[in-house]
Amino acid sequence: MRKLLRTFRTKYCKLALLAGLASLTGSANAETPEHFAQRFATFKFEFHAEIQDPTVFLKTKKGDCDDFAILADDVLTRQGYTTHLISVRMPGETHVVLYVDEAKGYLDYNFRSVKHPCLRSDNCLQHIAAQVASSFNLPWVAVYEFNYHHQMKHLVSDIVMNDKVDPSPNSPIQLAAAGSQHPK
Repeated sequence: MRKLLRTFRTKYCKLALLAGLASLTGSANAETPEHFAQRFATFKFEFHAEIQDPTVFLKTKKGDCDDFAILADDVLTRQGYTTHLISVRMPGETHVVLYVDEAKGYLDYNFRSVKHPCLRSDNCLQHIAAQVASSFNLPWVAVYEFNYHHQMKHLVSDIVMNDKVDPSPNSPIQLAAAGSQHPK
């Protein structure tokens, strides 16, 4: 019985998410990662210590970087894109972005309203961290790739520490080849 309820709840949540996204975008399909990000241009920043349920984020049009990146990861992965959730730690800040292999860049909630919200970058964790940190005018301290399933973060890569301010380490760490994987 519990398994049946859990399956029903999961399917209901997915349908509610798609319905919320369809009402926001006019369809459940965003054409490109850039078009997807631009649909959030009018959303307001509102920090939450915990990751919001996507339906709340869509309904209130308020949230933060991890709310946006996790929703973008779910939607774009379902559309066939290879995505990577990246967490960049800086002194006093943590910021989450979504790298999209096919776009050769990342989506950043802070740049959702610019003309080209997919910021070009190679797939090196240290380079992504350096770019993100420079937008805050801070050095990066650590960076890692993670997945988000069943309301939990799951580490995909080792945590890369920046033991020097120079963001050009001798051996760059590449993103995981598979990207985000959604359980069936």
